[in-house]
Amino acid sequence: RRLTQHRGFTLIELLVAITITSIIIILLLSMTGVVADAWRNGNNKVFTNAEARAAFNRLTEDLESALIRDTIPNAEWFQARMETASDFTSPPANPTWLMFFTVPTDRKLFEYKGGTAEYDKDKPVPGNVVAVSYRMREQDPIKGDKGEYRIFGLYRAFPTAVNPAEETFRNVLGTEDLAKYWQGKPETEDKDNFYISNIFDFSFTFWITIYGSGQGGAPTPKTVPVPPGTQVRVLSEKLVVGGTEYPGGKLAAVEISMTILTQEGAMRLREAETGKDIRAFVAKPDNARTYSHKVYFTPEARLAY
Repeated sequence: RRLTQHRGFTLIELLVAITITSIIIILLLSMTGVVADAWRNGNNKVFTNAEARAAFNRLTEDLESALIRDTIPNAEWFQARMETASDFTSPPANPTWLMFFTVPTDRKLFEYKGGTAEYDKDKPVPGNVVAVSYRMREQDPIKGDKGEYRIFGLYRAFPTAVNPAEETFRNVLGTEDLAKYWQGKPETEDKDNFYISNIFDFSFTFWITIYGSGQGGAPTPKTVPVPPGTQVRVLSEKLVVGGTEYPGGKLAAVEISMTILTQEGAMRLREAETGKDIRAFVAKPDNARTYSHKVYFTPEARLAY
């Protein structure tokens, strides 16, 4: 009987096959990495957009409901002041601390039933006007200044969590300087009031209506922008802009500007990959996104409590 001989692969053929297979695997892994990076970048943008949209909606609602009246002599109703740059490791352009009165839609409406988290609709909480503070800080959102994981964050605070409307009525309404009330209050940077993370810049451009002399000496209103980084105070009888008083002046509008780091951008910033040019780093779309929105102030309405 004849034996059939089967010829196997030579060493060269095996090496060629292994090389071709390796190249195919490398190409597939490379394509998978590109797809994964694209998905991660897209997910970061969606997450950043969602956070920014939620923050803008709440801030816009609060500003549109801002209460500015002339019913209490010498009272301050609105203040935007600049934060100290030394409070930040990478100082934002115009870090603004915003303080005003509003009618927040998320305020406490009823007392809680004893020992539960359920509202007792037979016990409404009196009042709807609440003082609010929007402040940008750089600290650990859990442990505060003592924590090691420091990130930029925006904090939205009421005077107290128990009954902010009553505290506002008793101790805030009528004050001549809102900053004196809010300074030193732990609520402005308390972890429970942490609102949005990885915010790198939080600033405003205001438009004010002031009165000049027209024909025949009649007062003529004109609306002008305020340079960014200028302190703005609104009192019952006047506006104070950068130390200059405008009797009878009004707030007309405000443009909010918010720069939020993406998750990758925040990681690179913590790892000090930015070098010296922080502005160029933030300007890259993969590292941060800037959002803006203009809010027009509504005409005066009666103050209710």
